[in-house]
Amino acid sequence: MDASAPPPGRSIPKLIPPFDSAPLLTVTVEPVDGLIRLRIVRMFDMIPRRNGRLNPSQPRVAALNEIRARSPHVGGSISVGILACRGGCDVTRRVPLSLFLWICLLTLVGCGESGRLRYSESPRYAQLGDQRVNLKAKVKTAVDELFGAAPNQILVPEGSSLVGERGTGIRAAGIYLAGLTKTETGELASIHEQSKDDPAIKGGYALYRRHCLHCHGVSGDGNGPTAPFLYPKPRDFRPGVYKFTSTNGVKPTRADLYKTIKEGLHGTSMPSFDALMTDDEIQQVIDYTLYLSIRGETEAKLIQEAQLSVADMLEPGQDVAADANLVDLFEEAGSSLVPKELPAQIAQEWFETDQNVTRPVVSRPGITAASIERGRDLYFSVGCNACHGDLGDSGGESFLDQEMYNAIVFARQPVHVAAVKRFAEERTRKTQAEETALRLVRLGSNRHRALESLRANPALQPYADEAVDHALQAKAQGKLDSQSGHSPFRPELQSAVEVAKFLVENDIALKYVFDPVGWTAAPRNFNPQQGSPILTTEQLRGLETFRAELTLAAAENRDEARAQIEAKMNEARQRNQAEPSDETQAALEEALAELKRWENAPATIDRVLSWIPELRDPGFQAYFVNALTKWSYSRDEVWFNPIRPANLRKGVYKGGRRPYDLWLRIANGIQPVKMPGYLGEGEGKLNQEQIWDVVNFVLALPSNTGLLDHHQPPAPHRHSDSEMEPAAGAAIAARHE
Repeated sequence: MDASAPPPGRSIPKLIPPFDSAPLLTVTVEPVDGLIRLRIVRMFDMIPRRNGRLNPSQPRVAALNEIRARSPHVGGSISVGILACRGGCDVTRRVPLSLFLWICLLTLVGCGESGRLRYSESPRYAQLGDQRVNLKAKVKTAVDELFGAAPNQILVPEGSSLVGERGTGIRAAGIYLAGLTKTETGELASIHEQSKDDPAIKGGYALYRRHCLHCHGVSGDGNGPTAPFLYPKPRDFRPGVYKFTSTNGVKPTRADLYKTIKEGLHGTSMPSFDALMTDDEIQQVIDYTLYLSIRGETEAKLIQEAQLSVADMLEPGQDVAADANLVDLFEEAGSSLVPKELPAQIAQEWFETDQNVTRPVVSRPGITAASIERGRDLYFSVGCNACHGDLGDSGGESFLDQEMYNAIVFARQPVHVAAVKRFAEERTRKTQAEETALRLVRLGSNRHRALESLRANPALQPYADEAVDHALQAKAQGKLDSQSGHSPFRPELQSAVEVAKFLVENDIALKYVFDPVGWTAAPRNFNPQQGSPILTTEQLRGLETFRAELTLAAAENRDEARAQIEAKMNEARQRNQAEPSDETQAALEEALAELKRWENAPATIDRVLSWIPELRDPGFQAYFVNALTKWSYSRDEVWFNPIRPANLRKGVYKGGRRPYDLWLRIANGIQPVKMPGYLGEGEGKLNQEQIWDVVNFVLALPSNTGLLDHHQPPAPHRHSDSEMEPAAGAAIAARHE
């Protein structure tokens, strides 16, 4: 597809189109010797009538200004319309001309030659090592040969498209991906649906650029220009994993993608495109989305295979020959993967998604009070409250509390900074509870009255029991008026060695990345399942050094540790002198590096404590480990973006609010975001009728949040429909019927 600037005489569509009037101002771009001239013309003055309405009946044309600026455009013109303000206001007076000119210049920067668009590099290439430039280039070349080197050079690999028009996959050998195609003579021709009598199609690539690229990015990596300002983050199509599917896997059907694009995702920045694209255009965008997914999956698989097979044959830091062939490298490494056959294998997984659709065979029961009650009991019995909370407000114990989550995600605080702040706030409340309890006991309050007074304050309620118990213990020991009593909220601080031991035992270095500035949150592509983040060679080396220095700092007998290191170094030196070789030289260098790490160890732990002095407090250590664990759980397993369970009390469901939509979410789960599927047999599983009961409960909750207020988990005994008809449940059922 030719994606160059429009030819002379064709205008790019207006960026802000007027509704029912001519534009007040028009900006015309005229190319002149590699420059452009912006000619801003006032088309007419708006003269208010006596009744306050606008009167465009007296047009007056006058040149206002001319600006010359450099631009990559080589031809064409751009007209920018400014919508007239309704209600009798004069837009030309409300919008300063200087501001308007800046907007125009910024618009031109964004309308550069689209042929310069390039696919972004996958962060997975870091797995191959910084020094293996040739190996990376071989993988990139293989991907370019299969799919095209740039977005405007689309290639569809053999076997990666559907044979017919139906099914989940790229249709008709990719003809719907573009609006132009090259003929046998090399000329560009428009693509038509059936015959030349039909209007030419726009093509998935052009529609994607217009509607999707600014969020999802050129490569479909979810890193478009507007992505940093959005929450949740736009979807990364490259792994081929999607959240809201009707299948029992992570790949959706074409109908699933159509529903998402047409209706949008409520509660996110994904809008409905029902009014912006026709059904045929949505199908073209689906083709291009599948194209980006198959391309991304192919690239990831090639990188993985190059890492596991080819890179393992090489010495550390060694690269492949510049003229080596990737196919030959795979064969030499014993790999059975053939790059040109890989896209067809991946596409086959998409072709089969229609066979994996989950459909309920049990009809939805009536929205009765009994069904709602059963759904509420199941909500607790299968553990939905662990994530969504006992009150359904997304405050479950498995995730960070909302305040700390907001600090990390929206205020962009590292986890340790948010943990220190939150811990200090809790410590303040604990201390306040302790002082209040001591004062009440001094005044003669018994346990019941003291607890009643503390629990009256919501901020002190969680610490009431422990504070009152400590105050009564101090009274029994006669220490109410002395400072010698040890407070449970003021533990003795640990030494640097003990802190280092804590960091090593909990492997904090794996959860955090060390850099000269301090600890920062693990990168976006941190993979808890792999046990280590995907980092560059230099970052990994720094991480290993940091962990080694912490291990040496945790040694209780430093003199003994130094003696062992020196003995190892002397032995390596003697071996290198007796039988010099690369192996003995490497052993000697490693021994010297270990001695250097031992010397740096005290400074390393001191530096850590200067960043986080609270680590000396055993109470904060436990709090910190808990925060790190929950933060790791608060990110999805594919894109590693922050996630949060839905607040069921609000009635906002991203994947759709139809009962069938909720049934699918509960039955299949949302795999990348740690929501399991509950359809099945055995412990913790539900049958189809039980899932419908949970659906009825979830849909009833927003209209009566009292369903979960002061609710205790149900006893093993289950009530039948005829046993109980609570008043609250009956009222809700009546409201929904």
